[in-house]
Amino acid sequence: MQREILEYLHTPRLKDVCYVWRNQSTGVFDPVSGTFRMNKGMGRINGVSDILGIVGSAVIGADNTVGLGRLLAIEVKSTKGKATSDQLAFLLHITNRGGLGFIARSVEDVEAVFKREGIL
Repeated sequence: MQREILEYLHTPRLKDVCYVWRNQSTGVFDPVSGTFRMNKGMGRINGVSDILGIVGSAVIGADNTVGLGRLLAIEVKSTKGKATSDQLAFLLHITNRGGLGFIARSVEDVEAVFKREGIL
């Protein structure tokens, strides 16, 4: 589903609405130890969403106000998948700071949120 959502977000219809990328948050496989190594240093945040980006654009209104983009965080889940507490906390941090963070199980979920938020 992640691929379908990314393809949707990169359609010509949305090219001026959002700038998105896949966030690679899994570890790197270490063949010597046979495990995945995770970065554990400063700046490491657990639960970062699968898709990150910016929605909206810098537009100057008739009254000279500037509307800036918002941070976008989409946690992609299957129809039965559940978000972890770290993933929910990350989405809450984004939302509480003016960003747009949500769980999507389909392209239709993304489109519905974009319509609700006035992005489409």
